[in-house]
Amino acid sequence: MANAPARVAGVDPPFPREYGNEWNVTRAVAHSRAAYGAVILAANELNGGTELAPRLREVAILRIGALLECDYEWSRHVPRALNAGLTETALRSIRSGASEDLEPSQQLVMAYAEAVDSCAVDDELWNSVVGLLTVSQAVELTALIAFYGQMCRILLALRVNIDEDVVGHLDKR
Repeated sequence: MANAPARVAGVDPPFPREYGNEWNVTRAVAHSRAAYGAVILAANELNGGTELAPRLREVAILRIGALLECDYEWSRHVPRALNAGLTETALRSIRSGASEDLEPSQQLVMAYAEAVDSCAVDDELWNSVVGLLTVSQAVELTALIAFYGQMCRILLALRVNIDEDVVGHLDKR
């Protein structure tokens, strides 16, 4: 999938760059002001405006990216995950779904990402999540997972090419 031609050529947004980057995803959704605002501004808020610990946030994003086989999202978030303190061993675990090399909180977030993706969050899992996080953080985690599931589907449908600055991170899986 990583080598398939993009379905949408990137364009420069004809409106202000609220997100401030030149990534292929930004340039792909810039074809639509509504999509640009909904997708890029939401990504910005969910990445920097939540109370979630960066390490847990990246576990959730990487797991949903792995579940949906979205190489773009995986490549873009590996550097953030490493900066947040995740190891390459942890990355391999997140990618494969084998959680034994992860901390218990990371295992829980990974299981929660899988449950949100399959629309199968039961009371026991929810109670475990709110036992680890505040209710506000649990809502943020849920929104983050759902958003990145949507984001992966957009990236895959449009066949957005991996950005050159992170293409090497695809191998960290």
